[in-house]
Amino acid sequence: MPVSSRATKSIAVLPFTPTDDARRDEVLETGIADVMIRRLSSMEGFIVRSLSATREYRNVVQDPVAAGREQQVAFRYLEQLYKRREIWMAYLRVDPRLDPLRNDPRFNDLLRRFEIK
Repeated sequence: MPVSSRATKSIAVLPFTPTDDARRDEVLETGIADVMIRRLSSMEGFIVRSLSATREYRNVVQDPVAAGREQQVAFRYLEQLYKRREIWMAYLRVDPRLDPLRNDPRFNDLLRRFEIK
């Protein structure tokens, strides 16, 4: 069943970071985010992104809404490539630039439609 971006709601939990870098505890930051992801994942109605999907935004001062928009733009671009049957699509499985998108159901749907097993 294809995943519709209009019908699917998703949320990403970024690891917490303290305002004082001297008191930073990366294990605690990741642990809190992981607990939130597990609890939110049990709720119906939306998809919760894994920590690996947000890895590139860790330690970056960036607006979380802007990060989400970046992923939306990436999927729109990939859909255009798919529709044009660009040869570049053969690299979907291996291109490391796409790692932040791999846990998104839309990515798996794109792989399935392009018949990459």
